[in-house]
Amino acid sequence: MEKIGLLGREDDERDARLSYVVLTEAGTTRLIEAKSTFAKHAGYAFQDRWTHAELEQLSELLLRLVTGTTGNLT
Repeated sequence: MEKIGLLGREDDERDARLSYVVLTEAGTTRLIEAKSTFAKHAGYAFQDRWTHAELEQLSELLLRLVTGTTGNLT
């Protein structure tokens, strides 16, 4: 992704041993496009089958899952 200009590296100002991976402007643009495309496809897959309340609940549960938040998932 670095070779095609989507990611770059930035050195840490205080510790020369560290480098950070950062999105470039092109990477940010591509990410925004991908989010939009994903949202459209997810909408097709879910909106016809589930109610708004069910989608909200699914979204909340998935967020808890990916962020590692402790809680009861049942």
